[in-house]
Amino acid sequence: ATDVFLLAGGGTIDTGNFSVTVNADFDGIGGLTKTGVGTLFYEGFSFPIGTTSITQGTLGGSGILEGDLVIDAGATIAPGSSPGKFEAESTTINGSYAYEVDGTTADLLVVNGDLTLGAGSTLDVSTLGGGATAATYVVATYTGSLTGTFAGGENGVPAGYSVAYNHPGGTGNQIALVSAVAPDPYDTWIESFYPGETDPNIIGKTADPDNDGQSNKLEFAHGGAPNNPSDRARVFTLVADSDGDVDSDPELLLTVAVRSGTPAFAGTPSPTASHDGCTYTIEGSTDLTTFTSPVTPVGTVATGLATAPAGYEYRTFSLDGTTDTIKNGQLRSVVNF
Repeated sequence: ATDVFLLAGGGTIDTGNFSVTVNADFDGIGGLTKTGVGTLFYEGFSFPIGTTSITQGTLGGSGILEGDLVIDAGATIAPGSSPGKFEAESTTINGSYAYEVDGTTADLLVVNGDLTLGAGSTLDVSTLGGGATAATYVVATYTGSLTGTFAGGENGVPAGYSVAYNHPGGTGNQIALVSAVAPDPYDTWIESFYPGETDPNIIGKTADPDNDGQSNKLEFAHGGAPNNPSDRARVFTLVADSDGDVDSDPELLLTVAVRSGTPAFAGTPSPTASHDGCTYTIEGSTDLTTFTSPVTPVGTVATGLATAPAGYEYRTFSLDGTTDTIKNGQLRSVVNF
């Protein structure tokens, strides 16, 4: 079946001992009940229906239920398939949540409503081949309220991690596995733009989800927004006077946004500084071929530029040899991670 309409009496799927995949879309006023000790992988989309009750076995897959979901005692929800995401309306878990972690990715339960964890509910964590490497893994998100905890047990939680309820990340409505190690500033930054996202093609450092030609890590380093192609890294070439002396001689300048708290740039011919996992190097060229010309940090020149984003500050650099008479020259920022 590709489309199923549930009348008032509802419907039942009995998986028996088998793993069954259902791609059908559901609609109607009735509810849906899963019986049998096997696994139901639901990959379809349901329009508003009654409550879906998992009375036995496991509910998996990456489907979307526009209806409430109840996982009975003795039953299990296991989003996706190593790992993946499942979405439903208000959800009650009286059984277990089988949660998989694999490197920087993990399962995710998206609840569009209230999330209730019964007194016997458990979180059963399995760490796959990629291990646990991220600072935070979002277990579930919910748009309503959270009631209860996994009081029946938090099993298999990786060493150094703990379960955080009402975790302050993204929308603030999350349950998460949080590492005791200080979070990577990049992870915190990307989470603010893509809360709850686990796809490395979106949140990875080399990804470019807004297709603006700049990787996430470059936009992180220089104050761009990875979800807005018109909000790019703040790197500006200027011709201006940096010392404000009476002759007001212009020079070739580069003003860049760097992470707040970045120490003073030092070194010749290309000054450098490191902060929050970024190593910035400002390079200059007066022959437009080799970038070995001396560059000097100067007072910040940001007149006419938009205010630096929160968490960033501007720094300015002058290309030596362009004072008094502007010659051919180029300045660039090189960022290593």
